[in-house]
Amino acid sequence: MRALEKTARRLYKLLRSEKGDAAHFVQSFAGLMEQLFSIEATYLDSSYHRELRHYLEKLHKRTIKSSDWLEGVDYEMFCKEEASALNRLQKIKSKASAKKRYDNA
Repeated sequence: MRALEKTARRLYKLLRSEKGDAAHFVQSFAGLMEQLFSIEATYLDSSYHRELRHYLEKLHKRTIKSSDWLEGVDYEMFCKEEASALNRLQKIKSKASAKKRYDNA
């Protein structure tokens, strides 16, 4: 689970970086996913982690596995949309943590 969250943080930084372009994104994201896939699959008990894993796999399939993704992509818009999607996932985690703290109080 830590590797999954670490991958998400690195992806967010990659999306927010002003230095990058689509080709740099593909190279860096492929490396991040390679590291994540090399770790043995574990059961994810929280909905946040399951949704995060699904999101990362879907993004990987849409970008890295797609041969024509680099052609005609509006990279700035892509970064904004994907950073927003990661923020939504983070809000799910925050709500679950707050609910857990409230229930235990």
